Amino acid sequence: MTYVTVIGLFATVAINVCMADVHSWGQLITYQYHRMYERTLIDESSSVPKDYTIFYKYYGAPFKPVAHIEIEVNTKSEGYINIGRFTINTYNKRKEDAQTFDAQVSIKNATNVTATLRIHGMGMMTLPSMGLRKLTSTRSVAYVHAKSSIPSIKQNGFVQSLIGKRRNGDELIHFESRNVRNQNRFPSRAFEYSGSEYITCVGFSFDSPTAMVMINTTFVGENEFNGIVYDMNSEHFVANMSVYGIKILSRPYHFEGVI
Repeated sequence: MTYVTVIGLFATVAINVCMADVHSWGQLITYQYHRMYERTLIDESSSVPKDYTIFYKYYGAPFKPVAHIEIEVNTKSEGYINIGRFTINTYNKRKEDAQTFDAQVSIKNATNVTATLRIHGMGMMTLPSMGLRKLTSTRSVAYVHAKSSIPSIKQNGFVQSLIGKRRNGDELIHFESRNVRNQNRFPSRAFEYSGSEYITCVGFSFDSPTAMVMINTTFVGENEFNGIVYDMNSEHFVANMSVYGIKILSRPYHFEGVI
């Protein structure tokens, strides 16, 4: 099974909505050519509670019908699985219908999360002759969005995010403001700083409540910082970065950096 992003139109013909630990569609049965596909979507432990959203799409094949599909979560969650149909153009202008599934699961305020996808169905034992490969190829794409459950501090219309903490003797050593516009699927931009000062704290502020920063720990040290700001729900937002540090020639006694 390959994982690619596929864009297409399909009509929803059935819906199964559930608000429990297992979100499923269909009936779990076993038969002669029964096959089961399993994939781990989330396996994460965190000391800070997070909100997770799982997005999953599956595009099947005419000769590989799905009998049962489920997403099992080890904690309370809400979600749905929709089934639809789409058409595959095959050899000799022949058209075949296949199943498609669209799933979304939300997990709120959780610290230890595991989520597993399972698909039960019937598959052909061997590939058909050349020219019929489209009839056996299945495709799927999964995406997990996670953010902290702790509300951000909002001042003057900007959402504040603080990395590290202010310490005695530090001061503002760098400030940068950027307009971040949509590139590819969602807007993102790298912010970086390096100097002779010892960094104690880095603050970000955004004019969008859904903007976030991801720290690139490979390039974060006592004298340098690198992070990427992004927003999946906006085509444009303003991001400000403030770097605080201690201006001193030698390393401060018992110094604690940003991370």
